[in-house]
Amino acid sequence: MGQEGDGTINISEVAKGIGGAEDYNQHKAKVGLAYRVLIGFFLLLLIQMALFAWGPAERQPQFEKLFDFIKTGGLPLATLVVSFYFRETNSGGE
Repeated sequence: MGQEGDGTINISEVAKGIGGAEDYNQHKAKVGLAYRVLIGFFLLLLIQMALFAWGPAERQPQFEKLFDFIKTGGLPLATLVVSFYFRETNSGGE
């Protein structure tokens, strides 16, 4: 497969055997990543709300520290990563 009679390799034949690289949809992958990140933060928010509502009262300060850590550290970091991933790739540097 992919070899000619004179010992050369036909690249187009080899590429056909590699599989669906041309079927990769980058926009769909980016939207999927953003969807998973948003769902993850939504689940963290739900867990945090449940801890505030039904957690023991003596552990409330620890829950507040966890919430502040997620709010001040996690959200900006996720925003930075997703915005880097979604940026436009212009060769002109615009």
